[in-house]
Amino acid sequence: MGENLFIVAKNGKAIIKTTAGAELCGWNESWKMKCRVIVRRTRKALEEIYPAEHLTIDTDLIELREWCCLVSDTLLDVDCGPPAYPVEIDVTPDLAAFYDEWRGRPLPVKL
Repeated sequence: MGENLFIVAKNGKAIIKTTAGAELCGWNESWKMKCRVIVRRTRKALEEIYPAEHLTIDTDLIELREWCCLVSDTLLDVDCGPPAYPVEIDVTPDLAAFYDEWRGRPLPVKL
């Protein structure tokens, strides 16, 4: 799923879990809705992470969302989009195909 985000088996179910151990949700749910999010909507907030001389974002048009682990505060993902734009997840993997076609073994959980 990502550098610090994994799908793991727990009690016969597939869940999304962070490296730090935060269990977020089922594998096919929006994990971003279970994270801590930092939303940067102002120039001052953006200058905390970008040098002012390189900052070209118009904060009336764009906001930056940083999705963080609940346990470790590790950055899991970043989205940039218009204010109030709906939360999107990047991918929902086909677990059955991954195990059947790629790994050649049965899926260890019930979907």
